[in-house]
Amino acid sequence: MCKQTGNGLGLSIFCSKPLGHFGHLIFSILFLVLISQNSSAAESGVIDQDLIQLSHDQPMYFLVGAPEVKAQISFKAKIFTHTDFYVAYTQKVFWDLFKKSSPFRDVDYNPSLFYRIHLDDPSEAIIDLVGYEHESNGMGDRTTRSWDRFGVKFQKSFFFKNDVKLTWNTHAWVPFNFDAENSNLTQYRGLYEWILQFQ
Repeated sequence: MCKQTGNGLGLSIFCSKPLGHFGHLIFSILFLVLISQNSSAAESGVIDQDLIQLSHDQPMYFLVGAPEVKAQISFKAKIFTHTDFYVAYTQKVFWDLFKKSSPFRDVDYNPSLFYRIHLDDPSEAIIDLVGYEHESNGMGDRTTRSWDRFGVKFQKSFFFKNDVKLTWNTHAWVPFNFDAENSNLTQYRGLYEWILQFQ
C-alpha cells in the first residue's frame, strides 16, 4: 500500500524500495535527450520539420530540500507532423541525493496520448482530450503502484503589463485499471488537479 505524506505545498505518495541504477539511467537519458534536441536547433538555427520536435508538456523543475530532492521532466511530440495528436512523457523523482549511494526513493513514470484543440481566443486557450494516460512506479512486487485514466485538460492564459503571463491549467480524469494493492489510490490522487504558473 502507499503512504500519504504532505505539507502546505502539496501531496506526495511514497513507496519504500529504491530503484537503484536503472532509475538513475532512465532519468539521465531523458535529460540528455532534451538537452541534445535544444542544442542541435540552437546551433543550426534551422528546424528540420522531418525530425520529431520535442517541447515541454507539464512543468519541469528541480527542487532541493531536506531530506530529499524532488525533480520532474516532461515533454511531448506530435505523432504526425501536420496533426494535433501528441504523445507525451513525464517522469517525477523523489531523490535522496545526500544519502549514501544517493538512491531514488520513488519514481513515477507517466506516458500519455492526447489530442489538442486550439480555441480561437486571445488568451491562448487550449483543450487536451486525453485518450489514454498511464502512471506507475515501475515496480513489480507489493510496492507496485499503477493506474490508467482518460480525461480532459483545459489551459487559459492571462496577460498583464511588463510581459507578465499567468497560466491556469486544470485536469480532470476518470481512473481505471488499478493494481489490487492500490484500490484506494483515488483517496490520495483525487479526480482532478489545477496548476497556476507565472512567467
